[in-house]
Amino acid sequence: MNVVSYGSLIEKYQLKEVDILMIDAEGYDYEAVSMFPYETLLPKAVIFEYKHLSKSLQRKLQEMLEERGYLPFFTKNDALFIHVKK
Repeated sequence: MNVVSYGSLIEKYQLKEVDILMIDAEGYDYEAVSMFPYETLLPKAVIFEYKHLSKSLQRKLQEMLEERGYLPFFTKNDALFIHVKK
């Protein structure tokens, strides 16, 4: 299986903005969401499934995204974070 980093995709396609970062990594959502290079690009929205994450990892992701200016919304299984200007 080939693995491609966010950074290489951003560079390859010369991305200047990301509308939606949507992750469905079956229990690895924490890693996939936290590894995104937010210092380079801030997606307008981040969506991921949080039901497989421990409460501790859920809290860490929420804090990390809120520190970057995201507002959280939760459904039964998924989290949606919308970037709001600070």
